[in-house]
Amino acid sequence: MKYVHSFLVLLCFALPLSLMAQSSHVGDWQTKIPAEDGTMLALKVSLSADGTFAVDFGNNGTIEINGKYEVSDNQITIQDISGPNSCTTGKGVYKLDVSETTMTMTRISDGCEGRGGPDGVMAWTRS
Repeated sequence: MKYVHSFLVLLCFALPLSLMAQSSHVGDWQTKIPAEDGTMLALKVSLSADGTFAVDFGNNGTIEINGKYEVSDNQITIQDISGPNSCTTGKGVYKLDVSETTMTMTRISDGCEGRGGPDGVMAWTRS
């Protein structure tokens, strides 16, 4: 019985840490990207726990892209589903590094030209 109690105590501490690590990417993230006129455009992405995302160019409350994503180990695979600025023809696979306040996505492969910018790195801060 002593071992069962110890196991349950360990499980109570380990499970929340495991769940937190799996969902540390969930939330609202912001960055800035170059606009066509050379100014910097605010960009907000909301990653939901249900595996969907929404992108707001200009951070003005208008969603320009809706999509879905999957996270496995340290990779995220993204797929646009709809929206006037979406690229529904290709999936993107990115290396994912997340801390409490930052998220970096580094392109491994992407069927949508231009996503991730010329260097293939998207750096975000939690909003």
